[in-house]
Amino acid sequence: MAPLRGTFKRSHTTPEHLLPFFPDERPTLLNSSAQFSTDGRIGLPSQKPGTEICTRGMELGGTGVATVYMLGIKAATPHIRRKSYAQDDKVRWESLQAFRSAYEQRPDILKQLQNKVKVCASCKKPCAFSQEVCNSCGASLTDVDVSFTDNLLMSFVYGIGKGNFPFKVSIRSCSEQYLCFDDPLCVSVCHLNIVPTSVYVPDLRYLFRDPARGKSLVEGMLAEVGKTCLDNFWNDDTFRTTYFNGQLPPESIHALSQLGASGMNFPPSQYQLHLQYIHGPLLPFHYALFIDGSHFQYMRFFPVEYILAALSLGDRMKLEVHEHTAIGEIVDRARLHGVDYEQYWSRA
Repeated sequence: MAPLRGTFKRSHTTPEHLLPFFPDERPTLLNSSAQFSTDGRIGLPSQKPGTEICTRGMELGGTGVATVYMLGIKAATPHIRRKSYAQDDKVRWESLQAFRSAYEQRPDILKQLQNKVKVCASCKKPCAFSQEVCNSCGASLTDVDVSFTDNLLMSFVYGIGKGNFPFKVSIRSCSEQYLCFDDPLCVSVCHLNIVPTSVYVPDLRYLFRDPARGKSLVEGMLAEVGKTCLDNFWNDDTFRTTYFNGQLPPESIHALSQLGASGMNFPPSQYQLHLQYIHGPLLPFHYALFIDGSHFQYMRFFPVEYILAALSLGDRMKLEVHEHTAIGEIVDRARLHGVDYEQYWSRA
């Protein structure tokens, strides 16, 4: 994969320079920068001991029965500040409207700025259109219609400053190939997302158009996010002392992988390939959602180990993926060749 012109930290080029992931595509896209929050904090606010941090209810299937969670943290939750690095917070595009106006004759590019989702009526989180329960607040999505939202990940990649609100993100690392940042809706004490910045890949299915290249891309994402976790979190004394009793950092990225879960969702809530890196421990409410089956859902969460194993089958997994390709077609073919989703999912 050829490098971008310039660096990701500066917004110098236009969407015509983003490299194509698929052989049959003409070059379409970019190099630019994301905005970042000035303090680099993770999404969990610092709390005084004993402070109540949430009271949430989860409706159960329209039965009129609800479960209420009342959580109190007895110890402070520290901010883990990001490591310093060369950065440029200038954006190339002041707003989504400015970007859309500049590319109004390019529907292929404008399509990249949309997500097909269900927006939770309770907390307003965009959720995958196939979900029945919001994975942020636990509210039912049964009666919520499918709609379209702005694609924040591609907005970060293109260096777009704002849409209906400012597009800011807490960057942990960035390069010509990747952007790694704290998930704004974190479910654990270290919840990172990493996206490729030199290619547009709507979701994990499209990796199977070119399994060898897809495998290389995912391996690079996994290595970068693991390094970022070690550099930013495990090298921080406060993180190790608070959550792991001061133990030494894992000796390798492989050892680190045993302390959490990494994978991709399908369908996604944001239509640009992104790997979620969820390092334990889970926050209490999200642990409850996990126990209830609302996190790491079967046939929605795809462990990175499974994705890499399926892609390693090479041309046996090569598919002419399109918008309506069923994820089950990929799962069935991988199983036929000895890579069983259920086995990988049950171990994740």
